[in-house]
Amino acid sequence: MNNNVIVDKFYGINKDNSTSKQIVAILLRIKCDNYNYAVIEASAFPSDLQKFYLNTMVVPVFFRKKGLSKKLLLKLQKIAEEEKIKIICEANPYGDGDDMNLSQLKSLFKKFGFSENPDGSDNLILDCSNNDSINKN
Repeated sequence: MNNNVIVDKFYGINKDNSTSKQIVAILLRIKCDNYNYAVIEASAFPSDLQKFYLNTMVVPVFFRKKGLSKKLLLKLQKIAEEEKIKIICEANPYGDGDDMNLSQLKSLFKKFGFSENPDGSDNLILDCSNNDSINKN
């Protein structure tokens, strides 16, 4: 297993069809074997390109408990800090019986700077737009 995080940043297109400097999606991957990847994906809100929604975080069952989520979340945190963006995560556990429950999932995200949403929703927020609220690991 290669523990290097593969980073793909996807940029928007300007009206003149040139590539903008604005990131619209982030895909982070760690190759687990010839067939499996651990993955995090976040996409920008079309109405606010400084606000991203964490859509996916998946670690294949046979590769869990090896620190892959930690590596991916640390890299996502670093990118959020560099780009000065806000990432919103709706913690939503699903899968087989070995997966984390909601409380465990929220606890994991909080270790990487996510905090409860002040609006009272179940969403967690990593706000690096001002770089004021980051917890260093």
